[in-house]
Amino acid sequence: MKTKAKVVLVGASTRFVAAETEDGSITVFELLDCNKVKLGDVLIGYWTEFDRQAIYNQSRNVYLAVFVHDYCCQLDDVKDQYFNSQPKDSGACTFI
Repeated sequence: MKTKAKVVLVGASTRFVAAETEDGSITVFELLDCNKVKLGDVLIGYWTEFDRQAIYNQSRNVYLAVFVHDYCCQLDDVKDQYFNSQPKDSGACTFI
């Protein structure tokens, strides 16, 4: 059953988005198209199914192609896993 969710996190350097569902859990998805979302946007979709799907951004009247990576999560866990990653050291050496 399709339900509503509200965007609560948008990755600054990634295409990951976290949305809070009506039951208070968090779903993480990746945007697959050129459309963007903003904090507070209301989305309608299947929030407890992995895989690629089209969700409706009710706030902007547009469909989004997304891939759901995780669902039924807690906000703090999602922040650590998807949104707080630091760029990895490339391992390049500096020769003196």
